[in-house]
Amino acid sequence: FDLQEHTNAQIISQVFGELSLETSPTDKTWVYRDFRAKTICFEQAAQEHRSIFVIGPANSGKSSIIHSYIESKVQAGKKVKHLCMNPKAIQTAHMVGYYRDGIWMDGVLTCALKDLEQDAVHDMKILIFDSLMDPVWTEMIKPLIDTKRFFQSKNQENIAINPDTKVFFETPDLQLCAPCIVGTSYISFVGDDCVPWKALIESWVSETPHKEILREFSEFYLPKIVNFLEENEDMITGYHLKSRIKGLIEIFDLIAQINVEKLDREEQTLEKAK
Repeated sequence: FDLQEHTNAQIISQVFGELSLETSPTDKTWVYRDFRAKTICFEQAAQEHRSIFVIGPANSGKSSIIHSYIESKVQAGKKVKHLCMNPKAIQTAHMVGYYRDGIWMDGVLTCALKDLEQDAVHDMKILIFDSLMDPVWTEMIKPLIDTKRFFQSKNQENIAINPDTKVFFETPDLQLCAPCIVGTSYISFVGDDCVPWKALIESWVSETPHKEILREFSEFYLPKIVNFLEENEDMITGYHLKSRIKGLIEIFDLIAQINVEKLDREEQTLEKAK
């Protein structure tokens, strides 16, 4: 019996609010069992590995697993600093640094590494790369997870990597990842069913200011739409259920917002008329 492991699992459960989520205002029986298991496995892997890949399709819960891990450390009394970037959205020169008019300019990555190196306040430092894999940038960051633990920028400056700095990758697949990165990292696959589509709906309804308006849509109409999509997935190009549900959520949220604002204006007009 591992007391530390048991304590970590308890903290993670607390972060999830006992891992339960309502499927309706009166039904509280649905539980995130797979999601809890994935996050506990992630926490255990992070104790042994400096770098972890979290792989899975869109809206499968990759980000939630990482941030639940971070929050569990905060609740355990750790001071955690995490930085997140998308290397595919940054030019290589702006990522690692470049010379401009003979003057060296640090890039996003080198600035982040120096920031983490000089930070004496936080107990844990985490770099998160949320992006599609690419041989260029994955090969470029190989020094971050090497045993030597230092990064040499193009101006020959060596930046030490703190031993307590962890590197997490969030990506849909590893097709274009440099083999040297994958070979030294722990890999966690998050399936599409780790977080059921009802989780997206309940999360959306619980946070929107239009709960009353959207509750009927989420409980009565949306399941019928989902059934139709599932029955006709072969006929739909680029089918991905959760992505389409998320699109529907955003559309109906906007429609609700427009109609609520319209009703508010009409009420204000009636008040002025009185």
